[in-house]
Amino acid sequence: MWSLAATTLLFLASDDLQVTLLSGNEVSGQLVALENGIISLKGRDSVQEYSFSELLTITRLAGRKRSAKPNVWIELTDGCKLTAKGFSVKKRIAEVTLLHGERRKISTRLIRAVRFQPPSATDAQWTRIAHRKVTADVIAIRVDDNVLDELDGILHDIDVDTVHFELDEETVPVERLRLEGVVYFHPPGASDAKPVAQLLDVYGNLWNAQSLVLRSGDLHITTSGALNYKLPLVDLAKIDFSSENLTYLSDLDPDSVTWTPFVGKPDPLAKALFGPRRDRSFSGGLLQLSKPGGRELEYRKGLAIQSRTQLVYRLTEQFQRFKATVGLDHRTRGRGNVDLVILGNRRELLRKTVTGLMEPFDFDLDISGIQRLTILVDYGKGKGIQDHLNLCNARITK
Repeated sequence: MWSLAATTLLFLASDDLQVTLLSGNEVSGQLVALENGIISLKGRDSVQEYSFSELLTITRLAGRKRSAKPNVWIELTDGCKLTAKGFSVKKRIAEVTLLHGERRKISTRLIRAVRFQPPSATDAQWTRIAHRKVTADVIAIRVDDNVLDELDGILHDIDVDTVHFELDEETVPVERLRLEGVVYFHPPGASDAKPVAQLLDVYGNLWNAQSLVLRSGDLHITTSGALNYKLPLVDLAKIDFSSENLTYLSDLDPDSVTWTPFVGKPDPLAKALFGPRRDRSFSGGLLQLSKPGGRELEYRKGLAIQSRTQLVYRLTEQFQRFKATVGLDHRTRGRGNVDLVILGNRRELLRKTVTGLMEPFDFDLDISGIQRLTILVDYGKGKGIQDHLNLCNARITK
């Protein structure tokens, strides 16, 4: 029998959610409880429980859209990203007005960077300034629509129109309209706690949750930087557990990469030309595979590997499964022939010939206890011609 509390939660959390499991299966239902690393989801016939370690994402099937537009973009030191319509600072305490009108006071010791201008041609420059290792507070100045300059100093109070900035022991008022944004200096310290999940709400805020509990229709979040926030479940867009449970191989640096040409010795230019590609194909676009009938499948994550290439990864955490969708690149037009070999601690886990005429296939390998993962794409019968193997969505899971 359900408790009164669970029944109340069901009433408050009546919108359907879709849950994607690490296994690849999808289930939908109503979230009735979330606490102690466990979610309870009511489907048509029963309530099922899932641990966070089983989850990939939770997504609202029909979320409402925000109407307000942000004019301030804030990144916290723990990676949380907030969209706001108001930002000011007095005596190192920021007052942030979020898009739905809530006002929050946040110490500047929790703030990494604040951007005052919308995304534009200066995006790459701003990202570099906001994430470089700074030795003082920084203001990023708009020289023109395409160029930013920066000055080191000390940030003081910030109001609607003015940033008070100390430069060479003199505090000067700087117009906010002239600035791309500001970056706060933080001395080295202990790392923030690792998040168990990332939450995206309908206003575009990204919350790195170190703890997460559902109470009376609200998600109570404690971020990795120890900031507490209450998110109404109706404002939830997505919960992503992948950063904790899943790692893409394209986000890891291999311990070694060895490419061997079919004839002769490798040279630096050839290594650069035929070396493995991360999250892009050898033609420079998205990774592509082809289903029967010529239907193209595109993937944003994965590895493109040319024969003969061997990659070795050192796994420092206890991963359980290695999964991927495999095939030769759609653009090879049916050509290519390679031998794919995967080893775990030098033990053969998979050996398969892959040709350009084959339909893409999935593999799911047990890698529990493995510290050394080796991927070999060897020459097949085609002698290296059009041997562009795509290891799409290649990922290891806990």
